[in-house]
Amino acid sequence: MKLSIITVHLNDIPGCKTTLASLRQYLPDKRIEWIVVDGKSELHGVDVGVFEEIATLADHFVSEPDNGIYDAMNKGTRLATGAYVLFLNAGDELHPDFTLQRLTQLLDATAPAMIWGNCLVHYKSGSIIQIKTRTPAWAWYGMPACHQAMFFRRDILGEKPYDTRYVIGADYDLVCRLISQEEQVVHLDSLVSIFHRGGLSDVSRAASLDEENEIRLKYFRVPAIAGGIVKRFKSLNAQISRLAWLRRLWRRWI
Repeated sequence: MKLSIITVHLNDIPGCKTTLASLRQYLPDKRIEWIVVDGKSELHGVDVGVFEEIATLADHFVSEPDNGIYDAMNKGTRLATGAYVLFLNAGDELHPDFTLQRLTQLLDATAPAMIWGNCLVHYKSGSIIQIKTRTPAWAWYGMPACHQAMFFRRDILGEKPYDTRYVIGADYDLVCRLISQEEQVVHLDSLVSIFHRGGLSDVSRAASLDEENEIRLKYFRVPAIAGGIVKRFKSLNAQISRLAWLRRLWRRWI
């Protein structure tokens, strides 16, 4: 079983360096391919050497302008040759405990459309917390698992899995679309990745919640009033998460 790991970024060479450090031990394994899609980053000083190393070590490397993160992820998907695909963006890490053997053992019995593993979230404050991986039944509420810990069977993704009309929520749209098609999901009960907060969905939190609500209505027909309540609750959740001690307690359930 071959796994394609796709990393997309623009002007985040330090983040790519972090991702590379977590992948370095796996890159010699021909069962894993690393695909890097760079949006034509501007290079300064030490970035040049790191950029060249990434271009050399990646199995597929593209550096050209794109139309946003999801356009880049679609490009990466088209380059992938693995049976399954994992999207690990610049700055995010493959967890040290992850092994391809655990994934292949799970696949001995089935070939699900999606495999959802566990994920640690690294906050800017330095705290690291494992987030709760839910069942597909929770998709109406929001992403039921961390996108950086979701393996997708490549043949079900097609040429353009992400709807680029969404600026922030296309990953949620993809998962909801596959769930609505009754595609099978299997849980891999082990840590897959470390997700670093501070990306676009954190910076543009209000816009993220708006797109999420649109997608929620699209697939689950959640009434506008109920959707508004969920939005306000999730906004409160984001505020609570700023307090490290409360975040640790809160994330066990939410």
